[in-house]
Amino acid sequence: MVYIILIICLLSSGFTANFYKKLSDDSDSKAASVMMPSVWFLILGVMFVIITAVNGISGNTVIPAAIGAGLCYAAACSILIESMKTNSFSIATIIVNLNFIIPVILSAIFLKELASPLQLFGMIASIVVILLLNLNGNSEKSKPGAVLLPLAACLANGLLNFFIKVNGNAGGDGNLFFVIAYFTAAVVCALTSLILHKKSDGKMIPDIKIRRTLPFILMVGVCNGVCYYTIGLLTGMMNATAQFTIVTAGSILLSLAVGFLFQGDKFTPKTAISILFCLVAVLCQAGGIA
Repeated sequence: MVYIILIICLLSSGFTANFYKKLSDDSDSKAASVMMPSVWFLILGVMFVIITAVNGISGNTVIPAAIGAGLCYAAACSILIESMKTNSFSIATIIVNLNFIIPVILSAIFLKELASPLQLFGMIASIVVILLLNLNGNSEKSKPGAVLLPLAACLANGLLNFFIKVNGNAGGDGNLFFVIAYFTAAVVCALTSLILHKKSDGKMIPDIKIRRTLPFILMVGVCNGVCYYTIGLLTGMMNATAQFTIVTAGSILLSLAVGFLFQGDKFTPKTAISILFCLVAVLCQAGGIA
């Protein structure tokens, strides 16, 4: 069962990355509008409300963790989008994608989880892949101090994953967790969107290609929901190092495969090295699976 859940998690995470890439390409800026996260959060909220209505609501101990996760998720999206407006796109991407290290560190400190040297080596291999795929030789520079924004987004994403793990360890109800988390995120993102757009240009609705982007917004919403739900299910089945390294490396592998097969990306030596390192990262985590 653990492997089935893990595969579903990897697939949803990998496709989320490709759908978000499509959103960014079709947006008038480097990143999709702040309004987009609020749209898919609302969709996810409705989806999990339905699930909860069917299965019943229980596990009130999860409410604080769910609110914390929702606030972190909303902050991560809002900060990330702002960072991409004032930052080197490659640097912002690298910093944010390293967020999987944060729940590993926090789990070791607060949940007393231990990782073997082999697992840590695999985690380092994933870090190498992220750096390799996103570093480029162009002259695009970040503004002074702008690196603080992607660092904040990285921290918020990492805290989100840690809250999910804490919820699972506490035996909290997953459905209730996602209902509260996504609705919290939806409200914060919607308010942030209104404030930012009104402040910048007086527009209440972002200038995006709605007809072209709406299908991908829906896809991102569903994939995000499935991804985080399965991450919660995997808690207890493997330690944090194995869980988040496998999800990160596996989703990169899937993203590379989709780009190569369906999006016209070229298979380069960099791609080959990245695939090799991702496979090493995944194989090194075998000892962390229960």
